[in-house]
Amino acid sequence: MKYPHALETFFVIILWKMRRIRCYRLQNLFVVSGIVSICFLLYLATTSGDHTQEVLRKQIKVTSKHRRSSESEHSNHIYVNVTVFYETFCPACKSFITKQMYPTYKYLNGSHINLDLVPFGWAKVSTLI
Repeated sequence: MKYPHALETFFVIILWKMRRIRCYRLQNLFVVSGIVSICFLLYLATTSGDHTQEVLRKQIKVTSKHRRSSESEHSNHIYVNVTVFYETFCPACKSFITKQMYPTYKYLNGSHINLDLVPFGWAKVSTLI
């Protein structure tokens, strides 16, 4: 199986007051050996309990080992694009981003993930010059 230059997969994760995480697949997901869907990892990260966190750690380790072996065979980098829409003034959303999503992203070293955070609600998006 030949690997594409970039994995053209886009997931939109909508956090609505942390009652649900809705994940919409916008394009077809190409299954590449060693890559676990980021939505699955985020789902595991949002559930509480030591057992779930241990499962998450094991899954990331297995994924990382497999990904490193596939990277050595193929020099093409594969990226998963993830967009997270969140309510800026929601304390649960802030907690999710700072305590669960960021540590997971940091543990994966940010490799192969294009993360885009989009605030919505009362927030305003502006660019600084």
